[in-house]
Amino acid sequence: TARAGADNNGTGSVTWFGTGNIFTDNGVNATATVSSGGNTSTHYLQATNFGFANPATANITGIQVSINRFSSQNTSSNNVQDNVVSLIKAGAVTGNNNSLAGNWSTTTTTFANYGTVSDLWGTTWTPAQINATNFGVALSASINRTSGNTVTASVDYITITVTYTIPCS
Repeated sequence: TARAGADNNGTGSVTWFGTGNIFTDNGVNATATVSSGGNTSTHYLQATNFGFANPATANITGIQVSINRFSSQNTSSNNVQDNVVSLIKAGAVTGNNNSLAGNWSTTTTTFANYGTVSDLWGTTWTPAQINATNFGVALSASINRTSGNTVTASVDYITITVTYTIPCS
């Protein structure tokens, strides 16, 4: 799991609060809220410093991100959806946007999985880049609020699984 969380205004207009809450599965969340207006997107919620220690000779073959998240609303006019889910390489958002279609669940926190054990997100990776404290994931949510209620996007925690092979000597 991430050991550092931050709000990065590199996209969107809605700030994430409680970014330090994304480290553990404890029901205490990072949140972004829209109480007026229409469709908008959040800043990046950045999760970094995962503490990887991949061997220097490893060939990175895939990266999977799991985000435990939910929305306060899930109707046709008030909902939360993915906007951007990309990896952070050397401190910069990079590679493919692997966001998913559809509204976030409102009934319970639900894991959404992005990438696979064989997905490199449109870029190449070295073990040193993965092991760096500035490696991670950036999430921006699209918050749609067209009537009535406040809409909040909530993230409980974020994990990353890195798959690699070791070449035979």
